[in-house]
Amino acid sequence: MTHFLLKHFLGIQEVFAQGGIGNQGGGIGNSGLEPTKSLQEILDSITAYAIGLGLTIASLMIIYAAYQMITAGASPDQFESGKKTIMYAVIGVIVLLLSAAIIALIKEIIGVR
Repeated sequence: MTHFLLKHFLGIQEVFAQGGIGNQGGGIGNSGLEPTKSLQEILDSITAYAIGLGLTIASLMIIYAAYQMITAGASPDQFESGKKTIMYAVIGVIVLLLSAAIIALIKEIIGVR
């Protein structure tokens, strides 16, 4: 599990030793290794993943709420529950987008990138 998280979400790659000296096997000037990611790049990856996950969950909640509203029939309580769920999901999306904007603004103010 840790391997999966490191590789796919944080972008950290495994490094294997290559036999030989110098550029053998890697081409001229190419050692076959990727540069290490900085802490800033890792934090950006985590932030992007968290926002993407939040947007996905909000989308699923909106679909579920719409299903609740469609299948409510004569039950006004179920219909109202669906409306509230959509409202809360939209508020969540707004908070996610505002958080991304605030992060970008703070980066601009402190001069990161």
